[in-house]
Amino acid sequence: MSAWVLASTSRWIPLNGSNSPISMGSPQGTEKTATSPTSPPRKAHQGPLRTFLSLTIVVATLALATAWLMKSNSLVQVLQHAPKTFRRSATTMSTQSIRPISRRVIKKVEAIETPEGEGATVRRSIGTAALRNLSPFLMLDHFTIGLGAGFPDHPHRGQTTWTYMLEGYVQHEDFLGNSGVIGPGDLQHMMAAKGMMHAEMPKHYDDAGNRLPNPVGLQLWVDLPAEVKSQEPEYQEMSGKDLPTVTPRSGEPVETEGSGWSVKVIAGKSHGVESPVRSPRNGGTWYLDIKLDGPGSRIFQELPAGWTSFIYTMGPAPVKVGGSGSSEGNATLGAANAQIFPAYHTLVLDSDATANGVWIEHAGNKTGQEVRLMLYAAQPLDQEVYQYGPFVVSEREHVRKAVMDFQMGMNGFEKAPGWKSKIGGR
Repeated sequence: MSAWVLASTSRWIPLNGSNSPISMGSPQGTEKTATSPTSPPRKAHQGPLRTFLSLTIVVATLALATAWLMKSNSLVQVLQHAPKTFRRSATTMSTQSIRPISRRVIKKVEAIETPEGEGATVRRSIGTAALRNLSPFLMLDHFTIGLGAGFPDHPHRGQTTWTYMLEGYVQHEDFLGNSGVIGPGDLQHMMAAKGMMHAEMPKHYDDAGNRLPNPVGLQLWVDLPAEVKSQEPEYQEMSGKDLPTVTPRSGEPVETEGSGWSVKVIAGKSHGVESPVRSPRNGGTWYLDIKLDGPGSRIFQELPAGWTSFIYTMGPAPVKVGGSGSSEGNATLGAANAQIFPAYHTLVLDSDATANGVWIEHAGNKTGQEVRLMLYAAQPLDQEVYQYGPFVVSEREHVRKAVMDFQMGMNGFEKAPGWKSKIGGR
């Protein structure tokens, strides 16, 4: 949250009778009637017999053709429905035959609570010396804002910020005239792109003067593709009620679906449900708020191949990551790779090309004690990262340029000089 913290991705061809028509004009179905001058003359008694036989063959051929066409028409009617039926069957077979293969944890970093200015505390893992270069992720802060604290007017360039509220309320205001308040379950997604200046301040009292809970939330910084860094900034603010929640589907087997879970789809997809939040071009991001009801609850969440992914555990119960997700612990599916982790740890997952997702299981033994965690995945970017406080660029010389642009009010910061927010108080 701090403005100046340096934190340094068989085609089916339907059968169709009309594709194989009978050619009634084929050589086999015709007979030349002209004779050459040198042909021997036909005998008179052969004429009527030959004519009778020809007529018989023609009639029989027409009868067979009519019967074939009638049968073909009914066959076409059936086959008109065949593609959908086939695809549905193929999809069902594919779903049932795909074996969930889990990614595993390759690095864990505890997010230790530390003071951040006056009145605020932050649990930070990504963006510290213990965990950098996790492209495209730059920083993850689990923040609590007490009285007297906040994040007054400050700039951004070159990244997206995702602010997701768990408790309390935060006000925001920017130099483009956008403002609002986000509360529990709400999301503010800001694409800073070429330049943004804003303030984020806690709301500790309601309009009647009643004390509100201290704001608690998560702020994630994600690098932007180099070609997007020069675009205009964008805001997406979503109320929690507009973000979909998915639970286990009744028609899916527990072996591949899991049980006793719910997922709030902040960004990306989960079990057939997609978030309305948009990601920038070539900068896809998934952000999932997952809850496991009690001991034994588990979920298999698919992840895009090749994407960087990690989990942030929030307790209160411990969580098991990896393995088969089976209570029997099927070793052939990698149960030996499952590990158990307590709350407030960032768990980096591998990018094994054979894995199609991750198994996550409630590892506690207290009935009624849930597990809550965040699962993130994003397309890694093949580009350099140079970060100076809130400025994130792809070339070293652009660091100085970003600072100069902000100070001089140029190239995205035209409205910055002299701007003061109403909520910043400074």
